Amino acid sequence: MNSAIPSIPRSIKAIRAIIYFNFFLVGLFVVPVTHRLVDRLLRALQPIKLEDPIGWSLQVWIVGSTVLATSLYVREAFRGKKIANFKGPRKSFNFDGVLLLAWWLTVLCFMVYGFVLGTGG
Repeated sequence: MNSAIPSIPRSIKAIRAIIYFNFFLVGLFVVPVTHRLVDRLLRALQPIKLEDPIGWSLQVWIVGSTVLATSLYVREAFRGKKIANFKGPRKSFNFDGVLLLAWWLTVLCFMVYGFVLGTGG
């Protein structure tokens, strides 16, 4: 049975989920209201020594998920034959490329911001 809407590959869904979750994490730390809540939560975890492992795991997650999403995207790009057969997923594949590029630009902006803070004295 053929469906009118072609299905999106699972790797494309995984890319979207990873990037959306990463933008959600960035929102938690950038938006002032949520930043205060996260800061209070981390201060509450300080007496039981969970503040550092959580901070370390967030750093590992950001790096690992960015590399994973990029590698999934590149793998799908080189597979191209499967995506080119369907008009729907190809369109969503381009959207995922823009979404991944936006995430990479966000990461690079935070790295430059951290570098500027470090050189400020």
